[in-house]
Amino acid sequence: MLGTAKITGKGQVTLPKKVRNRLNVDAGDTIIFEYVGNQLVIRRARNIENYFNSLPPMNISKEKLEEKIASDIWAE
Repeated sequence: MLGTAKITGKGQVTLPKKVRNRLNVDAGDTIIFEYVGNQLVIRRARNIENYFNSLPPMNISKEKLEEKIASDIWAE
């Protein structure tokens, strides 16, 4: 077990330090709650930076790719 936490009157929970360290999250990061089978799983949300760094080398800069994605979204 990594720790316990109480739910506040507003439904908020502070993640124990061991959990934050294990998920590699900090203030402002986003986490995802999902069911896998009958278990609740908490995981760190990935952002475009994570995906960009996991792609094979491309002949386009991150900035140009972000511009292309944004223009494609607005074109719809």
